[in-house]
Amino acid sequence: GELSVKLAFKGSSSKCSVWVCEPPYEWSKPDTVANFATDLKFAVNDKPCTQSNKCYRVEQVGYKQCGVLDVRSLDNKCAGKTARLSIKVAPAPQVPASACRYDDGERRCRFDGAFQGTEGEEKYCKVAANKKCFPQKRIRNLDEISAFISEIIVM
Repeated sequence: GELSVKLAFKGSSSKCSVWVCEPPYEWSKPDTVANFATDLKFAVNDKPCTQSNKCYRVEQVGYKQCGVLDVRSLDNKCAGKTARLSIKVAPAPQVPASACRYDDGERRCRFDGAFQGTEGEEKYCKVAANKKCFPQKRIRNLDEISAFISEIIVM
């Protein structure tokens, strides 16, 4: 489903940014939990907020991921206004190639970037003879992917 939240950008000094974060994980993030880089879709007042339109970026904060939205990129005059944030789980069918890297020390593939710390490296990444890693053609069970949002911070 979709989560919809009303946001209030109070005062003229508002930065017009929103942090949407998941709860932290002790060790490995389960591979059934949405990855903020590939599995969540954000919209502000029905306008898509994506990495390509410079409205959205992913921050890895310790053992948790946060989506950082720059609402100014969609509406330059958001200070003192309200907006509706929509978050939808829309999982990617498989991990992107950029998620897999070879670790010389461990002689195996590891997750990298936004997937670092997620379980399932051996299921989703494979080592080639040239010590390069690539994603396996393993399709994720999309019905099992869910998101947990622990905080939404409006700045």
